[in-house]
Amino acid sequence: MKTIIAIAGLGAALPSMAQTLPFRVFDSHAHFYTDDFLEYPLHPEHAYMGAKRLIEIVADRPNTPEYVLKLWDENGVEAGAGVQYGTAYQADNSYVLSVAHHYPQRIAPVVMLDTNSTAAPKTLRKLVKRDSVVGIRLAAARDKNGAYPGLDSPRTLKVWAVANSLHLPVIVFPSVRGPDPYGAASEAMQKVLELARRYPDTKIVLDHFGWPGPSGAPDYGIEGVYRRLAAQKNIFFKVTTVNFNALGAHGISTSGFLRHAVDTYGAHRIMWGSDLGNTPLPYAEIVDKAIAATALLNEPEREQVLRNTGYEIFGRPEMGTAEDQALSSRFSESCPPLRNKPRTCPLRNPPPAAAVPSPAAAAPA
Repeated sequence: MKTIIAIAGLGAALPSMAQTLPFRVFDSHAHFYTDDFLEYPLHPEHAYMGAKRLIEIVADRPNTPEYVLKLWDENGVEAGAGVQYGTAYQADNSYVLSVAHHYPQRIAPVVMLDTNSTAAPKTLRKLVKRDSVVGIRLAAARDKNGAYPGLDSPRTLKVWAVANSLHLPVIVFPSVRGPDPYGAASEAMQKVLELARRYPDTKIVLDHFGWPGPSGAPDYGIEGVYRRLAAQKNIFFKVTTVNFNALGAHGISTSGFLRHAVDTYGAHRIMWGSDLGNTPLPYAEIVDKAIAATALLNEPEREQVLRNTGYEIFGRPEMGTAEDQALSSRFSESCPPLRNKPRTCPLRNPPPAAAVPSPAAAAPA
């Protein structure tokens, strides 16, 4: 299946059905990028749609926090995770960290690192301590030798060990490009199962549900290794618009899929993410798709999937209330973006200033 990037400017003329829910939603998968190319240069060499097209998209509609938060406010979304957009920035996390610094009550950062770098474990510790990073995202792509170096190479395992020691969630993003995309994803899931057993203190979140093949009832693609993942309680599942679109394209009920997923794994292990910035739909429609997919869930299950699980994995103590959102705006005004300089803005449990070196972007893979 080919993922198509959004023109992020596809907003919402009308609010989504989320405004009618008795709770506010948590979006566990939003991407951010800016057209301030001088301060935050793109790294588009490996962009799947091509470097030229990526630059056009970012210039046409930057996915800035001001734009995203407006969409969230219009569509009943309280807070969310800012997921490093490797397509645009590879492992340079400068922009997503700046976004999260400005809006700590609403956006929690998930970073990517060049795990082939010997500095990656130390860099991860710094980011967690200094920037309140809530997760690291690993790309599980199969190489020409059939290996998954971004997932379990010797150097990547050192990053896993740090995450495990910090109780930091690891987000696994299986690639679905190549001649056998779902076979490759299934192989990656077997490695995830082994890693979950090896690092039991790490919560592992599978982006896009780990890419099970789009199948109908009764199993909905949750078979084989995907079924075996149920027994490993530190594995969690992020269902996104990409999954709903794939199911819809094959005429498969998204509500049937999600009902079966909750029956298999439990609602407390499933969260929703929009894929905003990468999925070409108006945000209100994205949110409505998610709500429609919960039609066969009871109200506690619906709230767990659309809000609570995401908060439990990625939420920060400062997130959550209207008062906090007002504070977020004032924080933004008093905390200008800084690049390659020590932070001067308040952080949750900040380390002593003398212990914080100037940040350096990790080298791209």
